Amino acid sequence: MAFDNVGFFTLAPAGQVNSTTAAGVTFGGADRGAQYVGPHLIFGPGTVLVDQQRTVRHDDGKFDYNATFRNLENRFVSFTLTGGGFI
Repeated sequence: MAFDNVGFFTLAPAGQVNSTTAAGVTFGGADRGAQYVGPHLIFGPGTVLVDQQRTVRHDDGKFDYNATFRNLENRFVSFTLTGGGFI
């Protein structure tokens, strides 16, 4: 299942508080198999490092698909989430 323009996030310049965040999608808690989640950068230039991709299964059986996003630039960067399942 592909997705695009989910949420809206702004990260502070590199090295400042809030220059890193964890974000993801949930699909209402349904299991969608392996998923990739990445940033869709908006509002000018920027570089965002994505790492720590993870799938979380909660006690109630619901799933979240998350990653950590880190701003590598000395300016604010804004993005939405994009991604989908592996083929």
